Amino acid sequence: SDTIKMICELVRYNKNKVKSIITYNYDDLIEQQLANIGVPTCSVFDTHEPDGRFPVFHVHGILDQEGMKSSNIVLAEDDYHEQYRRAFMWSNVEQLHALQNNNCFFIGLSMTDPNLRRLLDFTKSEANNNHQRDFHCFAFLCKEDVAKDVKGNQMQFLKEQKYILENLGVRVIWYNNHNELPNLLFNLQRP
Repeated sequence: SDTIKMICELVRYNKNKVKSIITYNYDDLIEQQLANIGVPTCSVFDTHEPDGRFPVFHVHGILDQEGMKSSNIVLAEDDYHEQYRRAFMWSNVEQLHALQNNNCFFIGLSMTDPNLRRLLDFTKSEANNNHQRDFHCFAFLCKEDVAKDVKGNQMQFLKEQKYILENLGVRVIWYNNHNELPNLLFNLQRP
C-alpha cells in the first residue's frame, strides 16, 4: 500500500531519528518493503534482542508470508487479557520504553486496545510526575472509521474521542479518507 511505502521511506530517510517500528499486525509487509528499498530489518516477536538491523517489533506476534517466522499470536480476547495481566511481558516493556523515550506515531490503529490505553495512561502519569512535555505521541485517525457506527452527532463523538486520547497524552491528527494518509506522512519529513 502507499501508506506502507511512505512509512518505509520515512525510515530510510530518517534512520537517525526513527529507532524502530512497533506493529500490531501479524504480517511482515513492513519488513518486505524495507528490504525492497535496501533497509535490512530484524523482526522481533519474542524476548530476543535486535541484532543491529532496523528492528520491527511484532507485539501481537508474527506469521510471515514465507512461513519462516511464527510466534504466539494475540488474537482472541483471552490473549489480550493475558497481555494485560502480564505487566512485565517483553512486548509491554518494549512499548513502554518507546512511549517514554520517543516520539510515537500511531498509524492504522483504532486506539481502542485496552492494553495500549493502559500503557499510554501509565506513560502520561509518569510524564506528569517528571514534568515532561505533554504530547509526544500522535495518532493519525480517519474520521470515517472512528465515527462510522455512531448514531447521532458524529462531530460530538469525534470531539469526545479526541479529548479521551489527549488525556492519555496522544495528539490526534484527523483525516477524512485513507487516500490522504500517505501525503500526511510525507509531510513528516519536513524539518
